[in-house]
Amino acid sequence: MMSAAIEVSGVKVAFGDHQVLRGVNCTVEQGSIVTFLGRNGCGKSTLLKIITGNLKPDEGTVSIGGRPLASYKSGELARKAAFLPQFHETPKDMTVLELAACGRYPYQHWWKGVSTRDREVVADALRRTHTYELKDRTMASLSGGERQRVWIAMALAQEPDILLLDEPTTYLDICHQLEVLELVNRLNREEGLTVVMVLHDIGQACRYSTKVCIIEDGLAARCGAPMEVLTPQSISEVFGVDADVEMRGGRPGVIINGLCSSRNA
Repeated sequence: MMSAAIEVSGVKVAFGDHQVLRGVNCTVEQGSIVTFLGRNGCGKSTLLKIITGNLKPDEGTVSIGGRPLASYKSGELARKAAFLPQFHETPKDMTVLELAACGRYPYQHWWKGVSTRDREVVADALRRTHTYELKDRTMASLSGGERQRVWIAMALAQEPDILLLDEPTTYLDICHQLEVLELVNRLNREEGLTVVMVLHDIGQACRYSTKVCIIEDGLAARCGAPMEVLTPQSISEVFGVDADVEMRGGRPGVIINGLCSSRNA
């Protein structure tokens, strides 16, 4: 049985009178890819922010690596888990190498310069994301997919056990979306990196996840293997679309046929 990388227990959070999460319980197993799914505004990104420590719950607890999240100092947590938010801005004249090197901040101190170890880790992160050949280019000169791979390289330079991604394919065309997700899948498969993602695309979540958690009515209402959770019935009930789910090329896939008949009525 795999040990838990992340445990969320009874998490509640409200913004004013709006109760976003009403007692979420979920476990992320070490070495898995877990994807949060749900309708817009259901609380997926809010839950991810709570797991990263960027937002405190009104009630409930989060544990990472068997330790309460609150027990981590910021630098210590950054060495354990790397978080890429949905939106990030980069100075136009910053190079790929300079951005990736920012991932070493949890290991650096103001009285020390950049070490040989720092340089080696950054170079390795760029190679693992196939962006080393871009190291002298400015971020502004890259395509969307290339930029996202560099951001992931920066996260890998933190040497984390866990990678947390909030909608990593936003604003990318389908080719670059798959490029990023294949990279994430490879890092998980070859290096055992635990990954937690928020995605909107049901088909991509089904194809690339070990486990999916559907956030519904403020709860992690349906969690499990993609083929168990993403059934035609559950997709219809949660997302209001008619879909078929089948194995394609050894991986589960979702085919959206259209809106449910009740929505077309």
